[in-house]
Amino acid sequence: MTCQFRQFWSAAINSEFNSHYVNQTCEIVPRDPQMTLLPSRWIFSFKIDEEGDHKPKARLVARGDQDQNTYSENEVYSPVCSLDLIRIILSYAVKFRLRLFSCDVTTAYLYSPINRNMFMRIPQGNDIDPECYDIDPECYVCRLLKAIYGLRIASKSWHDVLDQDIVALGLQRSKCDRCVYYYVREKKITLLATYVDDILLASNDNDTLFHIFDCLTDKYKLRISEDPRCFIGIKLDWSDDHNFLSLCQTTYIEKMGQSFSFRYR
Repeated sequence: MTCQFRQFWSAAINSEFNSHYVNQTCEIVPRDPQMTLLPSRWIFSFKIDEEGDHKPKARLVARGDQDQNTYSENEVYSPVCSLDLIRIILSYAVKFRLRLFSCDVTTAYLYSPINRNMFMRIPQGNDIDPECYDIDPECYVCRLLKAIYGLRIASKSWHDVLDQDIVALGLQRSKCDRCVYYYVREKKITLLATYVDDILLASNDNDTLFHIFDCLTDKYKLRISEDPRCFIGIKLDWSDDHNFLSLCQTTYIEKMGQSFSFRYR
């Protein structure tokens, strides 16, 4: 890597490899001629945080588009919370003065175990296992233990893991949306919505909030924001007294305009 941002991308790559190592996403095994191997690739991008800063991000993905296995719809389809219900939860938070939090699960898919044998070529750039050096990629491969990014089953596997953990906390799954959960105790209410690796949480029950955060942070690496300024690309603008909340998707609109070569005057 010889570009001027080499040190930033190298740090992002090392961070991604460390996430794979911590979550034990694979193991190095001898290559068998009968194995069907998936290639891997790196995806480099800039992620914009709530402050508007661009953070270099490197993602190691498997080439799931070359996976020849047959899957049922239940194995690949992963639901997300509808935008209408997200707006309803936000309106409830304003109307009933609920504390509002957003949580972002870092490298979410790497927490999802895989229930079938899948093998991937050793990625370029570094050793996926710090204890293994000078590995010949023609003699060794990665046996996947987690449903990493790029696999066709990755999204559904992650949804199932998160769903089980949320239900285990005592929250009930909504009958109208599989990604909305609630808990009611006397005059206390807790609402939780999931959108892939993003979680929206509104509650006036501090005990339940602390219980949820304690349990989730024990299992996942979370970035938690109270009174978030942004959620799944929707900008949240609060009034000074928190009696009014406006939603804006300027960034999304501009991105769509650029994709269609639309010029703003």
